[in-house]
Amino acid sequence: MIEPVDAGVSSTETPLYSAMRKAILAAHPDATVTPMLVPFGTDSVYLRKLGIPAYGLTPMILDTATAATMHSDQERIPIAEFFKGIRIFYDVLRSEY
Repeated sequence: MIEPVDAGVSSTETPLYSAMRKAILAAHPDATVTPMLVPFGTDSVYLRKLGIPAYGLTPMILDTATAATMHSDQERIPIAEFFKGIRIFYDVLRSEY
């Protein structure tokens, strides 16, 4: 059995995190932008293990029923939230970080 690798967490003191925060707040000025732990595996562990910051970003407002479908065969995102999320990703990628 392969033991899981604890690569730790990525710092919130990076230009990329700042760019994500700025893009989220532009779309949702009243938002609280904060890291959270999600109980799913991710390939980001391999990047963080190499010292490369990696973040999982879900820039959409989802109700708990929709969020509960994550990684299931019933996974879904409301179309309107999908388009809002695409805009946030675009704003992050076009920023200078």
